[in-house]
Amino acid sequence: MRTLIARLHGKPRRSRSRAGAVLLAAGLVLTGCVAAPAQSAPTPPAWTPIALNPLPPSTSLTATQAPALPGTLLPTLAPIAPISDTDRVRGPAEASITLLVYSDYQCATCADLDAVIARLQQLHPDDIRYVFRPFPLLTLYDKTSLATQAAAAAAAQGQYWQMHTLLFSRRGEWADLAPDQFATWLAGAAQAAGLNAGQLANDLASRRFEPTVADAYNRAVAEGIPGAPFLFFNRDLMLFPPTLENLEANVRLTLLAERQFAAYPPFALEPGTDYHARLRLNVGEVTLDLFEDTAPLAVNSFIFLAQNDWYDGTPVYRVVRGQYLEAGDPSGTGFGTPGYTFELETSPTRTFSQPGVIGIASDDPAALGSRFFISLTSLPLFDSTRTVLGQITSGLDRLEALAARDPLTELLVEPEAVILDVVIEAR
Repeated sequence: MRTLIARLHGKPRRSRSRAGAVLLAAGLVLTGCVAAPAQSAPTPPAWTPIALNPLPPSTSLTATQAPALPGTLLPTLAPIAPISDTDRVRGPAEASITLLVYSDYQCATCADLDAVIARLQQLHPDDIRYVFRPFPLLTLYDKTSLATQAAAAAAAQGQYWQMHTLLFSRRGEWADLAPDQFATWLAGAAQAAGLNAGQLANDLASRRFEPTVADAYNRAVAEGIPGAPFLFFNRDLMLFPPTLENLEANVRLTLLAERQFAAYPPFALEPGTDYHARLRLNVGEVTLDLFEDTAPLAVNSFIFLAQNDWYDGTPVYRVVRGQYLEAGDPSGTGFGTPGYTFELETSPTRTFSQPGVIGIASDDPAALGSRFFISLTSLPLFDSTRTVLGQITSGLDRLEALAARDPLTELLVEPEAVILDVVIEAR
């Protein structure tokens, strides 16, 4: 019941933009790819960046030449340079989402993030553009300069992303090698990947691209980037661990914004009309009696959204067996909204005293949207605190048979129940 209270009884959450980016607007650097702690700064969470700024500029920096850091400073970000032709970009220019990453090739969490982004682009090939800006952590890693030079040398051969992928995907093979062994490894791996290994070896031996490493380092420092990986989602810093599930949630909520409505719909309920709905799911049909007499705002909104295909193809994204289930969010995250809100409507004659009662789910009872929950037992805790939208008249047994599901941990798992469409009937 504590989980139910947290989800449906108004537990405060952070405000969201129309994109619905709950918990999803702000920055990241994970432990393992950062420097050391500092004077009187607040203690950050375990994955908060340790600052690498301010550091002096340099024209040529290697691991042995880079200055030692005096301590940790919390980041003060300067304006981030716009994406340009000099950036390494993978994905369509017109994508709805741009992931801009400052990253280091020798950093383990950077490699993990790169793999997550690659998977995310597989899931959304037309929606995500990946912009990679190297930030070689020269004070931490002995081969990051050489790896960054190798990527630049591969770019000169027109094969940047081949080297990029090679360095990250096979990091476990070279991360613990001595620098001279790493140079030998690079030559062999490059040849196997189809690069000109001789040219690559000459470029590394001559340090042709060492100034490129210094430029990348100085650029990140000048912009106040505190460590790596450092991730921007559509130019918003991200302050939460970039798991595939977290990023997928943010992608879905951002894409959902393109479908949202600017305002609550015109009131269209006809006086004296009794409204019903049929939820046609992949597991069978469920029929509803809508309570237009006591919840006209909620019913009017539900009918509008149903007639505009908002619910079509949406999952039953949360199931707490024996308690309740939730649906009505096309993103499947449990945070999606239609872009508008309406107020709580209650009546002493409408309660959650039995299974099959449909309530409007929300983080704030004064700002309701499209998400709804269906009771699978008596839930008197929510009497007078949640709008009662209606009552199931048939098909409840199909919902009672659903397996438990949590959208935050099973976001990428195919949902057992999906609403195919909603048919509204007026009598």
